[in-house]
Amino acid sequence: MIKNISLAFSVILFSTSSFATEQVIWQTTEKVVINYQALLQQLPKTSKIKIFIPTAILSNKNQKIYAHFSRNTDNDYKISFDTMPDCHGAKYCQLGSVQGQYKANPEIYYNSQNQRITQAVILNANLRGYFTPAHAMGDFWPSQLVWRQGDGLYTVAWKINEANTQTQKTLMKLFVSFK
Repeated sequence: MIKNISLAFSVILFSTSSFATEQVIWQTTEKVVINYQALLQQLPKTSKIKIFIPTAILSNKNQKIYAHFSRNTDNDYKISFDTMPDCHGAKYCQLGSVQGQYKANPEIYYNSQNQRITQAVILNANLRGYFTPAHAMGDFWPSQLVWRQGDGLYTVAWKINEANTQTQKTLMKLFVSFK
């Protein structure tokens, strides 16, 4: 196992309906995530895949965000960004998540008319990914961007209140400084 923790992930954007009444500003993850230092201490010292943490989040000025790190096995991880300290990724209080899986394959989604809604996207010159817009299929699924890097499959899922074309552009901004 190799040490694979990257704090230089990029920028994560999100919006909720509460943003309409409050000022939205850029804040570094370290400042806006209440339990940021505790999150860093939870991260494993070694991992088969990189563990990505966003360096900045767009949020309303007084939004309290809590991060929760979890693993089902040594081959995966999930970091949930939540509005409540005991949310632990529950949909009603989760803003979004970053997830990594070892040697997994991306899932392609279809709508109720059996039309493919997942689209291939180019993230940078060497990296291809898949964008799936927010959709309802028995449950509500937030917009997500999935890509493979090395032996890892990574997913960023985030609740964004924008038209699908804007959501894709917003999630693609994650890769402006992606290394």
